[in-house]
Amino acid sequence: MWDLLYYLRFWLAVCFMIGALTGSFAYFGPRQKRIARWLGWSGLAAIAGTIVLALEALKGPAALSLTGALLFYGLFLCGATLGALIKFGDLSAHESWAAGLAPLVVIWLFAANWTLPDYSVLQNDENRASSGAQTDTTTNRSKASENPPSASAVSADRTEARERVCQQRIQAEVDTKNIVFHRQSIRINRHMRPILDKVAGVIRRCSNTQIKVYAYADSLSLTEMNRLLAERRSQAVIEYLIRAGVSATTLVTNDYKNINFPDIHDESAKSRTVHIIAK
Repeated sequence: MWDLLYYLRFWLAVCFMIGALTGSFAYFGPRQKRIARWLGWSGLAAIAGTIVLALEALKGPAALSLTGALLFYGLFLCGATLGALIKFGDLSAHESWAAGLAPLVVIWLFAANWTLPDYSVLQNDENRASSGAQTDTTTNRSKASENPPSASAVSADRTEARERVCQQRIQAEVDTKNIVFHRQSIRINRHMRPILDKVAGVIRRCSNTQIKVYAYADSLSLTEMNRLLAERRSQAVIEYLIRAGVSATTLVTNDYKNINFPDIHDESAKSRTVHIIAK
């Protein structure tokens, strides 16, 4: 659930703002002392949906869409309540809040058709990676029953399996689009931010795993400038990940004093990519 909340954080914020604006400015019709009909029926529908999810009667994309609808509806009501209390001091005009349901439905339809399917694919990738790691761990345990390993060997196997799962999750995010700097630039551009945000979410779930970040540069004729540019790019990525909630002790950068850069000069972006590896 927390992963879904983080993934939908932008849309949830928009739903809350729509609710706040609706509660602040939608004020027409008679003042209601009783609960408006639309609010009563939609509230009952939300309760029914919550029960369905709790009983696991729905699974897969349908359950994900219903969860998103309940989250959007809840944030909308929270925003409308807050807006009405701040502007009017009471909730007597809540019948007018129905005006905000139209944009709310449009946002939910957009998220259900584009954003939530992407999240479902990422979850499936993570589940497959975890399943593979569990299979490897089971195989290692069966071998260990024949030849009991030392405590250090068991710890090393667990660490290796954890790093492999973490790397698969990171790679699933990076494979969608490479993390590429503009030429001679160390700024995190707008194309990199969505990928780095997703990578940060994966790293936060990879507990007790060191993440190595290193970048290449494109000044082939000047070795020292090349190393300096690459080092500053790596540091820029690390600082962005830290701002996104990743622990600073988790991230390390490569030693650029002894690195040999590949001879890449094909007018592509290969020489300006960033690599993130679980070690």
